[in-house]
Amino acid sequence: MYQPAPNFTLPLPAILLTGGKLKNLPASEPAVPSKGFLPLGSKPLSVHTLAALKACPQVGPVIVVSPLTQEELGPEWKEADWVVPCGDKLAQSLYNGLDQITPTPQPVLLVAGDLPFLTPQAVGDFITQASQYPENALWYAFVEKSVSEQKYPQLQHTYAHLVDGTFCGSGLVILRADAAQQLKEAITQVTQMRKYVFKLAMLLGFKTLWRLATRRLTIAQAEDAGRRLLDAPCKGIVSPYAESAYNIDNYETLLQARRCMPPEAACSA
Repeated sequence: MYQPAPNFTLPLPAILLTGGKLKNLPASEPAVPSKGFLPLGSKPLSVHTLAALKACPQVGPVIVVSPLTQEELGPEWKEADWVVPCGDKLAQSLYNGLDQITPTPQPVLLVAGDLPFLTPQAVGDFITQASQYPENALWYAFVEKSVSEQKYPQLQHTYAHLVDGTFCGSGLVILRADAAQQLKEAITQVTQMRKYVFKLAMLLGFKTLWRLATRRLTIAQAEDAGRRLLDAPCKGIVSPYAESAYNIDNYETLLQARRCMPPEAACSA
């Protein structure tokens, strides 16, 4: 099993993933190289996420994984410290970003580029909570259903019903840089199934699937299943910030986000 050195040095480098496609977009939407470039207010979707990272004091340099080169990006992307190319799959894009970081025990923040309402406070809270458990190799944030529904009542999520509560996943993960290569096969599997709760549970084992299906799974048991899968210690972090789980999965969610966008961020066009 991977045994991390129990250090957690701040600020954390971050990797922002802007790739992926949104299916069934109408012809009225502009052609963009990936989901992160869809217009939302006056900026591309992932630029909103980038702004939150750069405003968080616990975050250091931000590596943007993009289908466009740094020279091709517009001025709204100027806060990106490095730009590296996307891969064909999410896992390849992730490792393209990780390749820019020296493989030490230093934790790295991994961020989905489709979190339009992410705030520096949400990012900082996740990092602060994770730093209290430095004995782990991977930390994953999730949000309680009531928290999400209170702030975004129209947003649809896939929820996992656990003994501790009902939760949805977020777009925030922390991973130790030196663990990335050792965990590559398992991480690739997880990224392929990340949006399918029961497929993830099956990957984690029949006992986990049964407990999830009968609502007898606890957070601690899910962490233990993750440890067995990755052969590394994992920690789940409950985020009190609904915006860390507001991700753009479909066109309806994109339209909802545009309706929720503050007036000052509205597109001038």
